[in-house]
Amino acid sequence: MDNEPGKPAPRTRDLAGKSHPRPEPTDSLPRETPGPKSSTNKAIVSLLIAAATLAVAAFGGAVFFWIHAPLPWILGALTAAAIASAVTRRNLLQPQLRVAVRPVVGVLAGSAFAAETLAAMVHWWSVILLIIAYSLAMLFVGYFYFRKIGRFDQPTAFFAATPGGLAELTLIGGSLGADTRRLVIVHAIRILVVVFTVPFALQILLETPIGRTVPAVAPEGGYTALDWFMLTACGLAGFGLSRIVRFPGGPLVFPLILSVIVHVGGLTDAAPPSWLVAAAQIVLGAVVGTRFGGIEWREAGHAVIVGTVWGFAILAAAILFAFAGARFLDDHSF
Repeated sequence: MDNEPGKPAPRTRDLAGKSHPRPEPTDSLPRETPGPKSSTNKAIVSLLIAAATLAVAAFGGAVFFWIHAPLPWILGALTAAAIASAVTRRNLLQPQLRVAVRPVVGVLAGSAFAAETLAAMVHWWSVILLIIAYSLAMLFVGYFYFRKIGRFDQPTAFFAATPGGLAELTLIGGSLGADTRRLVIVHAIRILVVVFTVPFALQILLETPIGRTVPAVAPEGGYTALDWFMLTACGLAGFGLSRIVRFPGGPLVFPLILSVIVHVGGLTDAAPPSWLVAAAQIVLGAVVGTRFGGIEWREAGHAVIVGTVWGFAILAAAILFAFAGARFLDDHSF
């Protein structure tokens, strides 16, 4: 670099104390730049790490399925991936991978609707109003609870208080800036409180053993070409629409809406096969679980305590609303 006018050239001294002009820096030395081979090696290593992480997650899901745990594939995969990330202290999967499973979750949720279901809802209006009132009350109270007591940020508090499925709320909340790790802890605790409390209570009250839920089966006669076409079209078209119309949670919401339309319209009564749903839940659980790689366990402990209190609170509120409904609503509406 040229010296500014009026300033002496920079000088340096040798071991004997003699002054010499400082040599100009040179760019003639070769610089090490990553080549195609280096990039390819990194890509291969990343793929191997991702494959190994998914294999660990699948093993965790299988273990949870074997012990009859609730939501085995997603919670088992999440637990195994979280342990692996905590041990290695690395985020072993890219969060973009969850985009691939959003359409599957959306199509699955939409397949729960049918024309018969909507027709029957006319006779359930009083119960539906009670459920809406309960959900809004829990959302309102829960939001302030997580904001004031839990010290959660606004998006995390909102989705932590929102009633719904673990997979759906984690996907949508994460895409809108919520803390995915806290969401997972709160909703997993909520599910555990309900799953390990309600069946025992029902067994005592009804004096009847409560068995495991029967898994979903393929439609009668198996999947037809039309079933596969409709399910695939809902997923692909919904995902494509989400790339055009920027809507929060679009890769999940648009496939869900299309799935509701084709199922209510009677074009198909099939849901995504159980193996595909399990695979999607394994991927989702693995992606979320690897987010625990750098978590502070003090932070996790706080979320567990807050989530446990909230789990029992919503259970108590549900019992109160149920007794109120049984007391004040018309019996013929049930």
